[in-house]
Amino acid sequence: MIEILFTYFDTSIPDEEFDDYFREMPERVREWINRYSRWQDRQSALYGRLLLVEGFKQHASNVSYDPLQRITYNVYGRPFIKDAPDFNISHSGSYVVCSIANRGKVGIDIEKIRDIKISDFDKYIPKTYREKMFPADDQLIKFYKCWTINESVLKAHGCGMSIKDADVLVEDNKIVLNDSAWYLNEILIDPGYCCYIATSIENPAINITAVDFNSKAKPSATPGRIEKTML
Repeated sequence: MIEILFTYFDTSIPDEEFDDYFREMPERVREWINRYSRWQDRQSALYGRLLLVEGFKQHASNVSYDPLQRITYNVYGRPFIKDAPDFNISHSGSYVVCSIANRGKVGIDIEKIRDIKISDFDKYIPKTYREKMFPADDQLIKFYKCWTINESVLKAHGCGMSIKDADVLVEDNKIVLNDSAWYLNEILIDPGYCCYIATSIENPAINITAVDFNSKAKPSATPGRIEKTML
């Protein structure tokens, strides 16, 4: 099972409310959040950690410790918790998403769809993706799908590298990166965003839940949807 929790915000929460949540964080997490200068980034960082705590509380009930106290990092900076469900967090625009996998590894990436000059980013996406994936899509949507797939695979793999054409194979609904297979699912949360997960488990059960940390946030009564990706 993969649990995906997401939250939405478009305004800064009151200082008192932020401070209440902030005080719940371990000291090293507070120091990390305080490195951000923009309130949007501080709030996204805070909400990402709150989603992780909520996800472990609801869906990893056999874990008796605070996950924030146990987070460590591999040599490439990928966060993980030893002997616990794998997790990954992403944020863009007004959304923060957190994925938790009871088996295998998972990576998630969300991006707000904005008008951009696509050619400026071509070098960051393997040519294999651009040629084989989503040939009928609008070019901007195609770019964001390729981008979020690329990021979710890299985050799941945890190798801290860029994908080169020689390293990657695109087949059916998976990406094979250096002999490791990553299965893809598109997560449909908002039509103005693109979101993908990559997981080492084929055809996982996926549950998507909206979490509201702010009574003034956009209503999120309906969970997101999943679309199986065939490349």
